[in-house]
Amino acid sequence: MSNYERDADQLRIRTDVSWGCASGIGISVFSIIGVIALGLLGFLASKGQIDTLFYVLLIVVFICLGLALLIFKARGKARTESTLIFDRQSEIFTFFKNESAGKYRIHYSDLSHVLIKKLKFRSHSSSGSVGTLRSEFHIFLVKRDGSYFWVDDFHFEDHRTVKSIADYIDIDIIDETDLGLGRHAGSTYKKRVVEIDEYIPKFVTLQNVMVGKSLIISSFTDQGLTGKSKDFLINVSETSLQIDALNFSRDQILNVRLYRLLRGDFWLSIHLNHATQAEWIHVPTLDWGYQESFEDVYHLGKDVIGLWRVSGGTQYGLVTDYDDLHFIENTLKKSLQLP
Repeated sequence: MSNYERDADQLRIRTDVSWGCASGIGISVFSIIGVIALGLLGFLASKGQIDTLFYVLLIVVFICLGLALLIFKARGKARTESTLIFDRQSEIFTFFKNESAGKYRIHYSDLSHVLIKKLKFRSHSSSGSVGTLRSEFHIFLVKRDGSYFWVDDFHFEDHRTVKSIADYIDIDIIDETDLGLGRHAGSTYKKRVVEIDEYIPKFVTLQNVMVGKSLIISSFTDQGLTGKSKDFLINVSETSLQIDALNFSRDQILNVRLYRLLRGDFWLSIHLNHATQAEWIHVPTLDWGYQESFEDVYHLGKDVIGLWRVSGGTQYGLVTDYDDLHFIENTLKKSLQLP
């Protein structure tokens, strides 16, 4: 449950991001399959059809894997607190995981509106059984470049979260539910450039080359227990962008966007003009249980290249995180002279 703290100038929201039901189901399925397999192997061992020592070793390996999964899940849940700040004095929205982390800032003038969505979610128990279909209500900030920033969710009966945010930022609220929380803003914010911290990313190396800049994302790990780590090389100049085998000219690129997705993950993507007709590459899916598609929730077209997604529920500083993607976003936009 998120914690809302208010004073005269600031609204501070402390949120927790958990693994969600998919991880519990994965561990449950792993356990059930393991028990069945060990039972079968035990039966074969009793009949002398396989070596008893081999069976004992399998039991030890299974126990170690099970403990590793449980520890990983428990540690993941303990690493999830994030802070969001709406400051009506400075007219800046700020996000960070802890005080030592890089700060993600958006000036109010760069925000188009607050969006309220209702999503259908079918819960699953830890044993894997399917629950009832229920509605979830989510709050997003939508930037003028089209990217979404997930703020929080709330219950149907409790509208205080939306009303609290409305007190600290005067922009349109678009309500796609039947709650009647929409409003038209009475004022506009003057455009202002937000100062970017002198942040030195831990997992991104920036080098000046003869033409443009070169970035290396080191040890980026895809999501999932079987995800592989690799380095990505990015070359960018005023006229072109190359990411591994992907090559784009400047006139093909409309924008580079960083999203904060449902449940707190971050996703960096390139949006191309319609003439390019790009194919989807590594487009995320919503968490298991949601009835809507990823494209529908974030109003995406097909001219999108999904680059990287990082988990919002891992301890800061251990793997590639949101501020690394934010650093890449800013570097690409500045080099390509994007808005």
